[in-house]
Amino acid sequence: MLRHIVLIRWKPGADETARRLVGEAIAAMPASVQEVRALRWGLNVGKSPNVFDLAVVMDFDDREAFERYLASRAHQDYVRGPGKAAVGSIAAIQHEW
Repeated sequence: MLRHIVLIRWKPGADETARRLVGEAIAAMPASVQEVRALRWGLNVGKSPNVFDLAVVMDFDDREAFERYLASRAHQDYVRGPGKAAVGSIAAIQHEW
């Protein structure tokens, strides 16, 4: 199994609609991309200065499935659409388990 973890910080000025569209696009990934085995995401509830705004955890069968996800139309549409509009920076890691 491969786990993909992403932490997102909003772009300065990203409005509520733009942020909501990011969440909706992420939540729709399992229905759009068969390689996604599990997905959990949520908004930050902490107040420390070093936090991110949103976290995503996705599981895939293997590296090849993850690569297919990255190349999928759903992921590419997310990157070019809601992601581009609202995401300022990310931190990401993939690990096998």
